[in-house]
Amino acid sequence: MSAPVHVVSRPNDDYWERRRGQSLLDGTRWMKAGLECQMAGMEMLASSNNTSGGPASPTLTLHPRIHDHRSCTGQYAGRRRARAAAETRSRGGDEQRVVMLLLLAERETEGGADPADDSFNNALKPHVNESPEDTLNAFVPISEATCASIEKTTRESHQYGPTDRHALDVYYPPNTCPSIPILVFSYGGGFYIGGRTLPAPANIIYHNLGSFATRGFITVVPDYRLVDSGVQFPGTAQDVRDAVQWVVDNLPFPDSDIYVLGHSAGAMNMFTILALPELYSPTLQPRIKGVILLSGCYTFEDMPVDMKESVRLYYGEDAEVTQRVPLALLELASAPTMRLLLGIGERDIPCLHPAMDKLSAALKGKGLSCDEFVAKGHNHVSLVFALGTGQDEEWAENVIKWIHAPHT
Repeated sequence: MSAPVHVVSRPNDDYWERRRGQSLLDGTRWMKAGLECQMAGMEMLASSNNTSGGPASPTLTLHPRIHDHRSCTGQYAGRRRARAAAETRSRGGDEQRVVMLLLLAERETEGGADPADDSFNNALKPHVNESPEDTLNAFVPISEATCASIEKTTRESHQYGPTDRHALDVYYPPNTCPSIPILVFSYGGGFYIGGRTLPAPANIIYHNLGSFATRGFITVVPDYRLVDSGVQFPGTAQDVRDAVQWVVDNLPFPDSDIYVLGHSAGAMNMFTILALPELYSPTLQPRIKGVILLSGCYTFEDMPVDMKESVRLYYGEDAEVTQRVPLALLELASAPTMRLLLGIGERDIPCLHPAMDKLSAALKGKGLSCDEFVAKGHNHVSLVFALGTGQDEEWAENVIKWIHAPHT
């Protein structure tokens, strides 16, 4: 049996009602920020395109379906507009600000609110300190203080496929042995943002996954293609599968057990690798000894409207989505034979808690036991931000204990 994993109680209904209100406020904030980014992005693109000296005529290179979501409000509208800005190219620091806004805006909302409604803003002000922006502001100075230590970890970059998105970083511990465990991490971002290297002030994020190397793991962080390249299901999971296959074929550790860890959309990638028959590899799946899934939305019905709009860009229309999300794949496939650990932040996106419960119940219904944990005090993004800082990393320590625990 696996060693017990620390679990804390989940927030009560009053907490979720406050979080819903906060999400409405956040939606307005990010919609405003997204509009600002769109204008800045258009100016940057106009400047870079205007070589004739005539009037600027900016054009944005968006995936065609992104233009189709006029009914979306609140935060998704902000993310959509910020995505438009990030599609532009800049020589200065403004593009970094755009990408940071995209990173911070990766959360759900159920609507919008009137920015001029001061009573609404004032009523929710006590809860704003749980937003992604405040999470980043809290962790940036801590990360900067530990940056030198994190960057001491030996890192190599490699190509595992034909495009610039088919690249990965490998972090090595100070000492290795033939049976050293390997951990492959797939980041989130809704299938349309993300990268193994991010701009300042978040440049330490995903590099901080190298903290697992200091704990005795070879750690691999691959990029994968995003929706703006035209990729659709199961393309991102196939990319991550190919990255893990590259690890099997190229790292000189044939006796090493491989563990895969996915966060948010990355968790959905990892589960798809395990459950979708066409992604099966006879040299890969037998090497994977454990799967850790963090904060994934494994069901379609639990997603709020804005998140459904987002995943349609990758999964397709509703009928296709319902057949392709992890819970549906599990119902049609034989259960994975490796160990599974499901985790979530105590203050994570509300819809992700029932989604994890349903996946856990479905796995157990297939006769497969899985362990679960709730990371005390964490929201959706702080789980990853905290790594390597020396603060609030208990969830990572629990994951390592779970990996090393005796089991049958």
